[in-house]
Amino acid sequence: MNTRPGTVVLDNEAVQALADVHHPKHPAALAVVEVTNQRRTRSERVRIVVPAAVRIEAGWDRTEPAAAELSRVSRAIDANLDGAAANRGVQLRRLVPEASVVDVTVAQVAEAADRQPVTVVTSDGDDLTRLAGYLDVPVIVATI
Repeated sequence: MNTRPGTVVLDNEAVQALADVHHPKHPAALAVVEVTNQRRTRSERVRIVVPAAVRIEAGWDRTEPAAAELSRVSRAIDANLDGAAANRGVQLRRLVPEASVVDVTVAQVAEAADRQPVTVVTSDGDDLTRLAGYLDVPVIVATI
């Protein structure tokens, strides 16, 4: 079984850590991105995905010049929230009501990823581990 992720989903603190070299979790978040980018240079099919709700919570406005480095380094693609995704998010939040809306969105994006397996990079391993137990796909929760 392949345990190397096909999709890496970043949560809010992972994005904040990448954006700020002085953040205490910057080295750990950057290591995830560097390994992913190395795999891409070897033509492995892997991508980094950031849910729209995460970008909002993290304050990552891609139109701002200050965001250019984060966009360049991460090469992350956005996962938009449509009606079906919102419906699944509601279902997940009912199952884990203590989870934040952003964590539920991260879990929904992980479940919908077309490249498996999925790793979620988070600082909130507890809520995302609980959410992962309800997903239709296996998800590895990597806590930074």
